[in-house]
Amino acid sequence: MVPPPLGWRNKRVEYDMDLVDSAVKSLRSLANERRERQAALVLCRDSEFAEIIKSHELEITTLANLSSLRVISENDVTTAGCAVSVVNENLSVYLELQGTLSPKVEFEK
Repeated sequence: MVPPPLGWRNKRVEYDMDLVDSAVKSLRSLANERRERQAALVLCRDSEFAEIIKSHELEITTLANLSSLRVISENDVTTAGCAVSVVNENLSVYLELQGTLSPKVEFEK
């Protein structure tokens, strides 16, 4: 996904909301069978994506029914024990599985 030029305000807002919507849908899919709110991590491989996600953190946390949301970089190794969904080449979301079913069972699904 290549972001539209900044001068195109409506296209820019639409682009940002599409990215947020994709992240929410991916997180909901990972948490499909869980009733408890889980913590999530969002790996942004691009600083612009990180800024978009950070600026919509509250909306994503609320819409995906998360206990918390943290933006991470590729240098973070905190994704062990998480279910993962790749949103696009610049964005992956992780849902922490601790306190739920075993990661092995979740992986096999």
